[in-house]
Amino acid sequence: MCVLLWLCSAPYTPTGAILMPTLANDTHLVGTRSGLAQAATRLADVTARRQPVPAGAEVCQTGAVLSAVADLLDGINHEQRAALGHSARLGLVTQAQKLANRVDGLLRVLVGEAEQAGSSMAAQGTPTTTWLGMVGQMSPKQASGLVFAGKELTTHPITRQAALSGQVNSEQARTIHSVLTELPQDLDDEQRQAAETLLVEHAASTPAEG
Repeated sequence: MCVLLWLCSAPYTPTGAILMPTLANDTHLVGTRSGLAQAATRLADVTARRQPVPAGAEVCQTGAVLSAVADLLDGINHEQRAALGHSARLGLVTQAQKLANRVDGLLRVLVGEAEQAGSSMAAQGTPTTTWLGMVGQMSPKQASGLVFAGKELTTHPITRQAALSGQVNSEQARTIHSVLTELPQDLDDEQRQAAETLLVEHAASTPAEG
């Protein structure tokens, strides 16, 4: 629920009100921070209960939340931003950037988990990189980079959580992985965990470099 909760906790501005067609009868809920939280929670619940489940398919809360977030984004009234002031526009950019980092982190984690489980080979008979190229509109280079980034996150739980929470972006996560792989081999697990924690804390408070 992390992405959805972030949306619900974001400061409310009238120009950022979200209209949800799937909850058209609940117009009294739309336009307030608490109302958006209620509507988002209900939308996630409706998605989870009504999503068609083919025989043998697995019901996943992550999928329900992603569908709910997509519906919320579809409901944004983009015309309402026309009269926004400069500070408000920059505030929206900041909010969108933070959300994008979290979604990107989730994508990489999901790809890493699928690669680790061998899901693409089992379900499609093809490597994850090839499958991503077919369904994700990615070049082979992009798909390969995404798979490697996902695999890296699965090996570093602290960095993984930081990526999911938006503390670090994808480039920072890859830099942390590179540093951790260069640590002396004689370090024990506790020392490596401490090093990873320090790297994540430093990255979270340091602007990303190009």
